[in-house]
Amino acid sequence: MAYVNGTISTVAFNKVYDPEAEFTYRALYPSELSRLEDLGALATQLRAVETNQNNILNMRIKDIVDKWSQTSVETLSDLSEIDYNFQNRPVVNIISDVITSLTLKNRIIFTGLTFCLIAIILYLLDISR
Repeated sequence: MAYVNGTISTVAFNKVYDPEAEFTYRALYPSELSRLEDLGALATQLRAVETNQNNILNMRIKDIVDKWSQTSVETLSDLSEIDYNFQNRPVVNIISDVITSLTLKNRIIFTGLTFCLIAIILYLLDISR
């Protein structure tokens, strides 16, 4: 709080770099404070919207299928780049590379979804005999 013209008002101070002095302080007026609060509220809302759009539980089925297909293409591309020559590399390193490419970034969810779909298809094939 600052004492201005005989009244007490709320004034925030902003640190401003001055080359002659290390730092000086400049007062923010109430209108500037309200703008900063409005910008902070907007930033918080945008962050919440972005987080909700990327959360798989809040996506539409079409978005999940699109993201699943895109992730599957990227995963298959990464799997095709692995050197599977068993004579030059130990099996443990090859398995490690495969697991790493399947679980990279957010692929683990879509890899699990793919394995579940494969299991369901294999089950349906098995019981239809």
